[in-house]
Amino acid sequence: MLAASRSGLSVTELAEKLHTSKSTSSRLLASLVESGLVERDEAHRHFLDVRFWTWGVQAARRLPVLDIARPHLASVVKEWSNPASIAVVRGDQTIYLECLTPSNGDAMFNILSYAVPAYACAPGKAILAFSSDETKEAILSCPLKKFTPQTLATREELSRELETVRCQGYAINRGEYYDNGSFAAAVPILDHAGLAVAAVSFYGLQDEESLQRLIPPLVEIGEVISASLGYGKAVRDVVG
Repeated sequence: MLAASRSGLSVTELAEKLHTSKSTSSRLLASLVESGLVERDEAHRHFLDVRFWTWGVQAARRLPVLDIARPHLASVVKEWSNPASIAVVRGDQTIYLECLTPSNGDAMFNILSYAVPAYACAPGKAILAFSSDETKEAILSCPLKKFTPQTLATREELSRELETVRCQGYAINRGEYYDNGSFAAAVPILDHAGLAVAAVSFYGLQDEESLQRLIPPLVEIGEVISASLGYGKAVRDVVG
């Protein structure tokens, strides 16, 4: 409840959402505040404490795909002098875990911690296109919010887009969640069964020419990382 409320919750509001008494919600919140997991401001509204973020970072570091992808992505960031990111999809959200940015001929590693609807960004679409039918249906069957004029906010539009992504092997974002005039492209990282476990992307591309120039090396790095996870296109074609 607290994670879903950016403006925080009062004791009364939490009691209403949980369908419980104010005394019960007060005790729950007091315990969380005392343990350092929840913050309470001067207006007695409650918010998640940043400790949850540190726990999330530790959880992300346990993902094997990060250790495998990081050196490959660092190499391509240095070669092409363009920032890149690694993301996963959890539920209906794309969670950006790490990014690498060019810095004096090297690649600087940064931890990220923000989420975007899976259907409204390049990494999310790249992952969804190579996910199970059940995963795709869970997104397609939900209401799709239109964030910008470019957002694919109908089942038909998004279905066509995911099929295109699956055919070409990469996804493009031309301002579907936040239109700042730049583009992003992403490719899925596939496991031995051919299902996407993550995505890597180039972002901050300023024009169509830059976008098209960086798609081939991005596709290549996606194939290299996927092969490191056991994915092989020839085997996949045989076993389906």
